[in-house]
Amino acid sequence: MTPVPTAPVDLTLDSTPSSSTATWTAVPGYAYQCQVSNGSSVPAAAEWSPCVSPFTFVPKNGNQTFFVRAVRGSSSSTPASVNFKP
Repeated sequence: MTPVPTAPVDLTLDSTPSSSTATWTAVPGYAYQCQVSNGSSVPAAAEWSPCVSPFTFVPKNGNQTFFVRAVRGSSSSTPASVNFKP
């Protein structure tokens, strides 16, 4: 049985209008998936993309939420998130 991953810890986000960088403490043996959303709802399964810390992206206008979750096998953690406005 694959253990359920725990949520990434120490999630921080530095954001400017032209660039945002999220960092978190990665745990060996886990993969990570990220998503940037214009809302605070947890993204659907198909909307997640593989990522590593640090993760840099170009923010969109308006309020946004950055999500990251740990993945191992077919199990995923509850996402960690941070709301921001560039």
